[in-house]
Amino acid sequence: MKNAHNAMRTTVVSLLALLATLAAGCQPDAVFRVVHPAMVPTADYGNAYSMGTFDGVNPGSAAAYRQLVTQHIQQSVNPAIHLSSGDGLVISASVSDDTFEVTSRRQDASCNCAYENGVVNGQRQYIYRATPCILLVTEARGRSSVTFRVTDARTSMDVVSHTFTAADDWRESALTAPNCQNVPPNDQYRAQSAPPISRQVMADLYRSNAADFARVILPWSEEVEVDLEDCDGDARCRAARERLRNQDLEGALRLYDEVLAAYTDPAAPVSEDDLERVSEALYNRGVVRGYSSDFIGAQLDLERACQMNPRESGWREEFDRIRALATSHEELTRQVSGTPTQ
Repeated sequence: MKNAHNAMRTTVVSLLALLATLAAGCQPDAVFRVVHPAMVPTADYGNAYSMGTFDGVNPGSAAAYRQLVTQHIQQSVNPAIHLSSGDGLVISASVSDDTFEVTSRRQDASCNCAYENGVVNGQRQYIYRATPCILLVTEARGRSSVTFRVTDARTSMDVVSHTFTAADDWRESALTAPNCQNVPPNDQYRAQSAPPISRQVMADLYRSNAADFARVILPWSEEVEVDLEDCDGDARCRAARERLRNQDLEGALRLYDEVLAAYTDPAAPVSEDDLERVSEALYNRGVVRGYSSDFIGAQLDLERACQMNPRESGWREEFDRIRALATSHEELTRQVSGTPTQ
């Protein structure tokens, strides 16, 4: 049984867009972009964020975090969320760790050095021999920890306080071969020192932490790959798969409707011969409906599919995801509309 991949929670107010570009070869039946709601109920605070103090062990990294968070807010998929001054939710941050260490070392190696071997038709000829040389290595290790706080400007009470940590290693190397003959093919072995690694690589860690924090305070999107059942070989389900791959969501749903035309009444009995075809078509239609924000129809289809084929445990998991998707969709709609919680 094929299943939907990655967590699914919600959609934007408009229908989910089916992505046009799919990789050749073993590709999923459809790829959707879904948008998840922010964990922080921004509508309760007027969808406004203010920037507070960003400080810590390194003023430079604190400033980088401030800029990154500002950019995330400015580029939010929820147009109602905006930057303000002194009201709404106030974001502050403190950098507790900003470690960057660089080491260099040398180790024995072997280079395939070129040696002159005469001239043929005016062209210089070379032979190649393994020659002892030296590998110059630069290694760096970085770690950044930052605690973000989100505070209610009216009460000064913390709404969120969490520490994010990112770490990584980097390595650069070059070969130097002083024993190689000084001829052009050996230019690749002329390194004088190990390649440097700049502190600028730490920017990747800042981006990672800022992106993780942005998923707490802002809606965020991801691509979800979906594989579907073959409806016991029904050609219409194969055609529906192609419709999905060509962004024709409604066309795919019409084909599933055709497969299920004789079973629009949930009470209609399904013969043993048709059980696999009908249950799989219901499953497929339920999944696609779920990604189309038709959550009621999706849950009805998936519930029927699970009842017909209870051995498909993955279908029940999909049903639970669709229910969670519906709940999150309500939250996202509330956030986008700017409606506070009652």
